[in-house]
Amino acid sequence: MTLQDFAKLLQTLAIPIAYYQFKSAQTLPFAVYYNLSDNVLRADNKVLYKTRNVTFEVYTNSKDIALEGRIEQLFNEYEIYYDDPTDTFIESENVWQRTYNIIL
Repeated sequence: MTLQDFAKLLQTLAIPIAYYQFKSAQTLPFAVYYNLSDNVLRADNKVLYKTRNVTFEVYTNSKDIALEGRIEQLFNEYEIYYDDPTDTFIESENVWQRTYNIIL
């Protein structure tokens, strides 16, 4: 799956989503995703296979189990691997952040 395909898929969640950051303030909930590194399998001076390490962060004003369920159902339906989502309360912003580490 390409990063563009992933972005289109995220739009089905019906919340504001941006790559890395928004240009203006958003109302909760919203999400960002970004690709900061790739894994490359190479041999004989060729790239044989490449995967993208993508971080997907969802911000909410309280723990939103229903939204998390929709996200994880979407990932499972499209066989998108994610690893141990983590929850963080950002006290200075008074928001919850749920982070998914994904391999595309």
